[in-house]
Amino acid sequence: MTRFGCVVLTQGGRPEVLRETLDALLAQQGVELDVVVVGNGWAPTGLPDGVAGHFEPVDRGIPAGRNAGVEHVAGELLLFLDDDVTVRKDLIRRLTEVAQEHEDAVVFGGPNETPRASNRFQWVQGAVLASLVGSGPVRRRYGPHTPGPADERFFTLCNLAVRRRVMPEFLPDQVCAEENAVLAHLYAQGFRMHYDPTLVAYHDRRPDWRGFARQMHKYGLGRGQLIARRPATFRLPYVVPSLLLAYLAAALVGTVAAVGLGASARTFLVLWAPAGLYALALAGGAARVAWTLHARRAAPLACVMLAVLHACYGWGVVQGVVSRFPAATNPQATWVESPESVV
Repeated sequence: MTRFGCVVLTQGGRPEVLRETLDALLAQQGVELDVVVVGNGWAPTGLPDGVAGHFEPVDRGIPAGRNAGVEHVAGELLLFLDDDVTVRKDLIRRLTEVAQEHEDAVVFGGPNETPRASNRFQWVQGAVLASLVGSGPVRRRYGPHTPGPADERFFTLCNLAVRRRVMPEFLPDQVCAEENAVLAHLYAQGFRMHYDPTLVAYHDRRPDWRGFARQMHKYGLGRGQLIARRPATFRLPYVVPSLLLAYLAAALVGTVAAVGLGASARTFLVLWAPAGLYALALAGGAARVAWTLHARRAAPLACVMLAVLHACYGWGVVQGVVSRFPAATNPQATWVESPESVV
C-alpha cells in the first residue's frame, strides 16, 4: 500500500476551512496518511490528534515552510494542499489508483474548482480563470479537462502530488509559482507527469475585487521572477498580458503625439485597431463565461474581471522580471507536535 505524506499550508485567518480540510484528510479510508500543517508567521491554536505542525518565522517565506513540511512528513507520495482548499473524502483513494495505473509518472494532480457554496462573484471568477481568454495555457488548473500526460502548466500547489524520490526543494525566496520551478525542473529531466480531472480540490475564490487583483498580481510577480531566474521556463503566452500593457502605453503616447502633429483619422485608427481586437476578445471570453455558467447577466462582470486579470498579472510579470528579491534568512523554526486542542 502506498503511504502518503500530506503537507497543508496555512497562512492564517481561515481556521474553519483548515478544519474542514484536515477533517476530510483524516476521514480518508483504507490509506496510510501522515499529515503536517506548515505556515509562516502564524500558527493555529491547535491541531487535531494525529496532525503535526511546523511553523517558520514569517521572514523565511512560504517555500521554506513547505520544504520543512516535506522533511517532517513520512510517505512515498507527497500531497500538497492549502488551507483554503477542501477535498472529497475519496481523494487519496483515487490518487492511489491513478499513481498505480501510471507507475512511470512522478507528478499527479487535477483542477482546483470553485466550491458549491460560493457567491456570484466567486463563481464568475472561477469561470474566468478556467477560460481560454482568462488563463490561456494554464486553464486546466481551474476546470476539468481530458486526462493524460501533462507538464507544469497543468498543476498548482493547492492540489499537487509528487513522488518523494524525485522531490527537489522549493526555491526559498520565490514569492509565488514555486511549484512551477520544481515542475519545470522535473520535466526538463525527463520525468513524466499525469493530469486527471477526478483528482479535484475545491479552492475558495477571492471574495472581492481587491483580493482578486492582489492574487493575480502575485501570480504574475512569481511568474516574472521565475522567468528571470530560469529563462528556460519562458513561454510566449506568459508575457502576452505584459505586451498588451506595453502596447496600450505606446498607443497612448502615440495618440498624444498624433494630436500634437494634427494627424489624420487613419493614424488614430491604426493606433487603436489592436485595442479594438482586444475588446472583441474580452467580449467573446465574457460571453463564453456567461454561457458556461448559464447566466447571461454574468457577462459584464466577467468582461471587467478578464481585463483586471490581464492588467494585474501583466504588471506583476514585469515587476517580477526587473525586481531583485532578497535571499531568505534561516532562523530557528518552531516545531509543534500534535497538540491536544483542536483548531
